[in-house]
Amino acid sequence: MRTESDSTQFKTAYAVLKYGNLKIRKCENKNVLIPEPVFPHLCHFPILTIAFPHSRIIALNCIYSERINAISVCFYNGIQISRAEHIRLMELEKSIRDYQLSLNRPMQSGFDFSDWPVIKPVDDGKDMELVMMHWELIPFYFKTWAEVDKFRKGGFNPKTGKKDPPKNTLNAIGEEMLKKPTYRNAALKRRCLVLSSGFYEWRHFTPPGEKKDIAYPYRITLKDREYFFIGAIWQPWTDHETGETIEGFSIVTTKANELMEQVHNKKKRMPLILSEELAREWIKDLPEERINEIASYQFPSSQMIATPIEKTFRTSGDPTQPCEYKELPELI
Repeated sequence: MRTESDSTQFKTAYAVLKYGNLKIRKCENKNVLIPEPVFPHLCHFPILTIAFPHSRIIALNCIYSERINAISVCFYNGIQISRAEHIRLMELEKSIRDYQLSLNRPMQSGFDFSDWPVIKPVDDGKDMELVMMHWELIPFYFKTWAEVDKFRKGGFNPKTGKKDPPKNTLNAIGEEMLKKPTYRNAALKRRCLVLSSGFYEWRHFTPPGEKKDIAYPYRITLKDREYFFIGAIWQPWTDHETGETIEGFSIVTTKANELMEQVHNKKKRMPLILSEELAREWIKDLPEERINEIASYQFPSSQMIATPIEKTFRTSGDPTQPCEYKELPELI
């Protein structure tokens, strides 16, 4: 039974937390204050526990869990630049020979967690450089590679008593990234462009006589373009054990256009493919409102080509090889 003294201190603790800019609510009949998320997209656990023996607050433990990458989309990308000698972006131009880049990768899985060619702004977007960057923006709150690996694989969480699902930061949802602490700072200050010649997605369809959907892979390219630009965000990260520092990126995704609604027909998402003009603007200093506008851009379906490919594309010698599925209706 709560004493008057305990009740007084409960109110005091409530006031301290309230004026410390942490939104909270009280749980009746318990010596517990439950944190309300500062950002509405955060889920929270009722474990901000306050005990009152000897007229002292002895424990304050607050744990937040952010919803990360609930909508998957662009996990397989390809780059094949053989004809071009330069990478051009409006008035900016860089000779490919001046950089140590790997530009012949017909298909790479994001789950390899390896490097990818990226355009990184220089001098507040007045210039650019071509770099190889780790495909995976590593959240600032991870201190070691061991923590990153656990995040990727999931597993039992002793703090919640439940099993955490595998998570990743290969993508960032364009409509939400400015609301998420994991991505917000990068979205505001560190935007970049991922080079691509084509990416891969699955179309789900139930053929006649089948009971379940079958996933058919597609390669999506742009008409008359050897390469194009996908909006992304990046940030540096340092392993506190080894001192190793890397730069990692997340591909920004947006709602699917008419073509991608038919291809990626489960999630109805697509990578943020940008026109040359928007790509140039993306790496400049921008206000938050304009970042949101560009992050919601949908590249025109009329300028895209979706080609069905072999289901073994991830292990085949040529992942770009077209494949005809007679049972599969053509895209409209």
